[in-house]
Amino acid sequence: LDMILDLESRDEVLSDDQQEMLERDSETLYGLIHQRFILTNRGLHRMLDKYREKAFGTCPNVLCRDQSVLPLGLSNRVNEDSVKLYCPKCEDVYKPQRSRHEHIDGAFFGTTFPHLFFLTYPELKPEPLRKEQKYELKVFGYKVHKHAFSKSLRHQEEALIERGRLGANSMRRRHQSLNNTLKQQMGYGNNRQKQDARNR
Repeated sequence: LDMILDLESRDEVLSDDQQEMLERDSETLYGLIHQRFILTNRGLHRMLDKYREKAFGTCPNVLCRDQSVLPLGLSNRVNEDSVKLYCPKCEDVYKPQRSRHEHIDGAFFGTTFPHLFFLTYPELKPEPLRKEQKYELKVFGYKVHKHAFSKSLRHQEEALIERGRLGANSMRRRHQSLNNTLKQQMGYGNNRQKQDARNR
């Protein structure tokens, strides 16, 4: 706690391993305190300023038109996943684009924060993307059916199976043809030997 509060400790000198462990545990404790703090009125108010300034970035979905995002943890347990970004417009979760966020534990923000934020400031919650606003898959101007990809995959698998059958039949025919050729050659050789024996 002294390290978090930046106070000088009068404890005995620690070894390098102990110092490293102390720093790691202090970082975890600070992060969990931060998770609780941003759920308080003071914490939410501070995060409000950051949200308005787009300090956490904007949604990468082009249909959201640079909608401001908020940090989110997919778990409240430390060392499970890094922090993610929640967009209130498309209501989806994204991986941060800034590399420094990869090393911030998602538990330091938790699973509750962005949703409590918009319950506290409902006027800031944008209207979610309507169905007609969401991106539609089209080929030559025609909408792609939701089962089109699964059907295409099934047709490919059936074609591979049929191709395998044709290949097996072709190999079988080639093998049979080779056997017939060998039998004919062996038969010709035996007949030739018998004819030579008679001539003698």
